[in-house]
Amino acid sequence: SQFAEKIGLKFSAISMIELGKAPLTESNIRLICLTFGVRDEWLREGTGDMMDDEAILFDQERRLLDLFRRLSAKARILVIEYLEKVVSDEAALRGDVQNAPGGTTQPQEAPQEAKRQESTDEGKGANPIHGKKRG
Repeated sequence: SQFAEKIGLKFSAISMIELGKAPLTESNIRLICLTFGVRDEWLREGTGDMMDDEAILFDQERRLLDLFRRLSAKARILVIEYLEKVVSDEAALRGDVQNAPGGTTQPQEAPQEAKRQESTDEGKGANPIHGKKRG
């Protein structure tokens, strides 16, 4: 029933498909693949890898964005700074300075500096992410 609900079908429709009394339509196949990150070739023919790594990654990106949007402006800034530092540190470990944020192995802005900047911008109509006036 949970499977059916996730792809927008009734439990009875899934039962009919499983029993061979109703066809599995192209749109159902696409929904299953998109919803569960299953590769079309595997679902149809049983060949190749079952999971579509790109679909799984896309789902993780959506989840991350959803969680990020729930944060306050201050928390968003801290998360961005933290991620910049992680990316920068990884780039430095790989010796890949070009892929570090800002092309350096240092974070672009220290977290304390961002907090001070945000507190001076509050109440002035500034965008908490970019520090620019809105409108």
